[in-house]
Amino acid sequence: MTHFKNFIKTVALINCLMLPMSILASDPPPSSTPSNTVLATVNGVPIYSNLLESRVQAGIKKYKRFNKGEPPANLKQVLQKGILEKFIAVELIYQASQKEALPNLEKAIEKAITEYRNNNPDQTINEEQIKRQVQIDEYLKKYDLKDPKIPEKELRAFYEKNKGQFATKRDTAHVQHIIVKNDRNKIVEARQRILNGEPFSEVAKALSEDANAPQGGNLGIMERNYMPETFDQVAFSIPLNTLSDIIKTEHGYHILEVLERTPKGTIPPFENMKEFLAGGLTPQFKTQKVSEHIKALTEQAEIEIFIP
Repeated sequence: MTHFKNFIKTVALINCLMLPMSILASDPPPSSTPSNTVLATVNGVPIYSNLLESRVQAGIKKYKRFNKGEPPANLKQVLQKGILEKFIAVELIYQASQKEALPNLEKAIEKAITEYRNNNPDQTINEEQIKRQVQIDEYLKKYDLKDPKIPEKELRAFYEKNKGQFATKRDTAHVQHIIVKNDRNKIVEARQRILNGEPFSEVAKALSEDANAPQGGNLGIMERNYMPETFDQVAFSIPLNTLSDIIKTEHGYHILEVLERTPKGTIPPFENMKEFLAGGLTPQFKTQKVSEHIKALTEQAEIEIFIP
């Protein structure tokens, strides 16, 4: 459970690092007042309570919405502590960014301010907060923390270790078809035009009567038993790239071609899986990279926390 909590904290932290400009620009500037106390310092830089208050209140409202009864007496303190951890991490990143040469920083700041003004003409702009966020973004880009790409070597290693899980569970076929609901003469015409040399896809666009017609009748990859039995039997028996005879189902008259078939248990090659794997593994990869980077910054920093 501890590992899971830490994972959730890191995900939330990444979200905090990528806060929208509209949120950051509306944050009040830190100041020292009787109602605005210092909750922590990061290398001597204070983090004030008013920076956290709106997020703490939002957390309390969310708790009440999903839970019955009175919230725990220490709920505010727990939320405050969790949110403070994120702000400490953001401050660590910001301070680290101030020590870096970020060649695109000035242009990026100018662009961000201009875009914010154009998109929010009626709102007061907090340029300092936008500059701060852009500086953090540029730092994250420099260290490949904003949109990190998983090395292909790691993707391939994951694929090799788990490829048995990617095996097809059923026979599949890549099918293109033409359907005419009632007019048999029309499907006869479609078949003859294809036999005479017209491309299947062009005839489908002209004569087919279903939503796949604009795509040339392409049904994509379909599993066995997905279509009506008569259609299914033909799709999984005729030779590849061969025009079928006319088929009658409850939906109408069909002709089809099968472009490819894959038997049950087939493991797709790595090249076919690479993009899918990258999409699934990137969030965890990003979480780990950001977490490790912040941990290294934390070990070099002086952090004091004043919440009881």
